[in-house]
Amino acid sequence: MKPHFKIGTEVPESGIYWCTVCMTPDRFEKGRPFPDCRNLCGKCHWELVEKDQK
Repeated sequence: MKPHFKIGTEVPESGIYWCTVCMTPDRFEKGRPFPDCRNLCGKCHWELVEKDQK
């Protein structure tokens, strides 16, 4: 099982993450806080799907 990250915690790696509730993908930059899901899923977490290539 991949780690899940709470809304408001720091993004550990730049890349594409998806919402664990509605599976909507979004791209986030390392060091920024995870935002709420665009679909307002409430208690969602974010899961890394694809890390950016360096």
